[in-house]
Amino acid sequence: MKTTDYLAALMARRGLRSDYALAKLLRVSPQAMSKYQGGGEIPGPLIAFRIADELGVPRDRVVADIELERAEKAGRTEQAKGWREVVEKVGSVAAAVVLGTALIGPSPAQSSSVARTYGDSAGGPLYIMSTRRRAWRAVVDALAAFVSGPRLRLA
Repeated sequence: MKTTDYLAALMARRGLRSDYALAKLLRVSPQAMSKYQGGGEIPGPLIAFRIADELGVPRDRVVADIELERAEKAGRTEQAKGWREVVEKVGSVAAAVVLGTALIGPSPAQSSSVARTYGDSAGGPLYIMSTRRRAWRAVVDALAAFVSGPRLRLA
C-alpha cells in the first residue's frame, strides 16, 4: 500500500472529513499532511508507527510499505527490491498473527461462561488476557525468527 492508501483508510476508519483532522490525529502540521496526501513527501517511521497504531495493523508492515515507496520514488532499485521482499514476508506474517490471535484462547462466550461459573479469578477477563498475551507473544517470537531469516542489504 502507498502512503495515500493508508491515509485514506485511516480517514475512513476514524470518520475524518478533512486533512486538518487527520493531521491533528497524527500530530503533524497541516502542511506536512498536505505533502503526504499530494505525494510530495513520504512520512518517516514515527508517523508510520502512528498510522499503524491508529489502523490497528502491524507497525513493521506500514514501515516496510512506506520505505518501499520511498526507495521507488528515489529510484533506488536495490533498496526497493529489498523492501519488496520485506513487505511480502511481513504481509504473510501479519496474516499469520491475525489468524493466530483469532485461534488462541476462548471465544468471548466461552470466557463469560467460565467467569460466571468459577468467578473472575478462575477464568475471567484478566486471566484470559494474560493467557492470550503469552500465546500471542510466542506466535510473534516464532514469526519474527522466520522473518529475520537471511539479512537483507538495504544500503
